[in-house]
Parts: sequence; structure tokens; C-alpha cells
Amino acid sequence: MLSQTTKEIEAAFKAQNWTYNIDQREDSSALITGFNLKSGDSVQVFFISAGDKDLAIRVFRAIDIPAGKEDIAIRTCNKINLEYRFTKFVVDNGCVGVQLDVAMETQNMGPVAIELISRTLDILEHSLPTFKSAFGAAPAGGSFSGNNA
Repeated sequence: MLSQTTKEIEAAFKAQNWTYNIDQREDSSALITGFNLKSGDSVQVFFISAGDKDLAIRVFRAIDIPAGKEDIAIRTCNKINLEYRFTKFVVDNGCVGVQLDVAMETQNMGPVAIELISRTLDILEHSLPTFKSAFGAAPAGGSFSGNNA
């Protein structure tokens, strides 16, 4: 199912001439793209919608956690989460991820999604040095064909 939210985000991406892929499931859809950060790192971003008035933005693998540093990663996530109201850092499967959930009724979901990802990527970019100094982590990213943040 291709949700209305995903359609609106796709239209906004087309208007920006950004690259992306669409993944459709029976009960949800996702627009998947990559972004190059100013730091030179890159991340893969998922815009997931299970309906017409919701949006979950996910960066599942923003930073790899070195073995034995999970507790430090959790404490660092908690510290950073106190600084930001809507974007949350989480530890999952040996990586730090970034999450943002939005439930809204708007006719402008595409431009809103672009604004939200811009803010989320700025927060991630600002937080990378804190994680790197906390446990010497490198971004998980790999190389994604990305849009510029």
C-alpha cells in the first residue's frame, strides 16, 4: 500500500530532485534515501507511514557501537536526548539510531517531512562528536548514494 503520506513526501523529493526508493508493504510504505552529512559521513533514512496521517523517520544505523561500549552508548543517548525534544537517539542491534515520530493532519506533509529531516540531520551532525569522544565510534553508514543535507 502506498500511503498518502508517502506520496506527498515523494512529490516533495521529486521537487528537490533528490534520489530515493519506495518500499511498499501490505500495511505500510516507506521512502528510503541517503544523505551526505557535512562531516563527510552518510546515513540512510527511512520515511515510514502506516496510514495517511502518520510519519516515522528512522536512521537505523547512524553509528556503530564498539564491542563492550553499549552501556556508554546508552548513557550518551540519554544525555543527548535531554537536549532535544522530538528527535530521539536509541541503541539497537549494536548501533545508535535516530527516531522521530509525527502524527499530524496537514496538507503539506511533503514540505514538513523535508523540514523535519533537515532538523534531524542537523541534530545528528551536532551529536556525532559527542558519540565519537564517548566511545571512539565511527559512523555506521557505509556508503550511500545520498542527497546533501
